[in-house]
Amino acid sequence: LVFNDETFTTTSSVVGILDIEGNRNLITNCIFRGANTTGKGPTIGISLEQDVSDNQVLHCDVYRIRGGTSTASSRGIIVRAGSGDNRVSGCATLETATSGSGGASDYFVGAGVVKETTIDHCFASDTTPGNGTGNVPSLTASQIWNNAASNDFRLQKTSLALNAGDKLGVVFSTDITRTARLGPFDVGAYE
Repeated sequence: LVFNDETFTTTSSVVGILDIEGNRNLITNCIFRGANTTGKGPTIGISLEQDVSDNQVLHCDVYRIRGGTSTASSRGIIVRAGSGDNRVSGCATLETATSGSGGASDYFVGAGVVKETTIDHCFASDTTPGNGTGNVPSLTASQIWNNAASNDFRLQKTSLALNAGDKLGVVFSTDITRTARLGPFDVGAYE
């Protein structure tokens, strides 16, 4: 799944590129780049909605999610309150921003998340990831990818994301191009 350079015009609602509203979904090897909102609504790259559980978002690249003039916050990947037993692993989510006063974060776990929600083996560009995300290392796009601004999300030969993912061979064993993933996996959509 590749989502590239879309602009949404909103007056008040949230724009979620991928809203996961069910249980036991597996989202892997996806790229979300350059989603923008004009108007009042915040923008969210991947949203695990309220009251969902047992979902996995694995090895996705989320880059430059931009919100509008809202006082609400824009998020790269969000796990909303009331959800539980979800996992986000091996993702690189960088340069989430908003032009409003609501702020932005690459990862955010809402207050009141039930059961365990895990964010592991991920990278972010903000140094203070949202509530409950634990230790997510902060890097820039140029430290990870060849050239994200030109849609090249392959990892640099010196990237800290090389071999920094979890070995998830029981879940899936290829990257976005169907190249075999050999553990430990690389972070992001490409091996």
